[in-house]
Amino acid sequence: NWNGIIVGAARSGKSFTANDLLAGVLRRHDVDAVIIDKGGSFREVVKLYDGAYIEVEKTSINPFDLPRGVMYPDEKQLGLLTNLYRAMLKQPLEAQEEALLKAATKQLYRRFSEDDGTSKQFRGALLADLIKILPTMQQVGTRPISSEQRSLAQTLALRLSNWTGND
Repeated sequence: NWNGIIVGAARSGKSFTANDLLAGVLRRHDVDAVIIDKGGSFREVVKLYDGAYIEVEKTSINPFDLPRGVMYPDEKQLGLLTNLYRAMLKQPLEAQEEALLKAATKQLYRRFSEDDGTSKQFRGALLADLIKILPTMQQVGTRPISSEQRSLAQTLALRLSNWTGND
């Protein structure tokens, strides 16, 4: 059971790399692959291996989404988000950066979750919401945020904002 994500700037070779990896796996193994392809980059490799290509008009995947009735991510989901942040920031995360991002992510889920006593619901959030939380954090875990951490959180927010399409 393999899962993966390839992240990069426009025209940086993501589709080429993914097609090459996919073709290699399909040639050597008896596997099934499901690809969500916005833009048609995999149409030819699907034809080459007699796969089924289903045209999808609008596709979006939100890594912050949770199953219905779940309000907070488990450690596995937090790890997935941390790996995504690492890929988006294009470098290994320092321990302090990782702690800030985890704390901001937890605050994001608290802010966008509701429990009215009869049902629990995560209302959904976006990367832009995390970017708004980072520079306004008051604490990391149970400790007040230091001026050094606030500066680092602001830098992380700025670097992640490249991925939102917002100016």
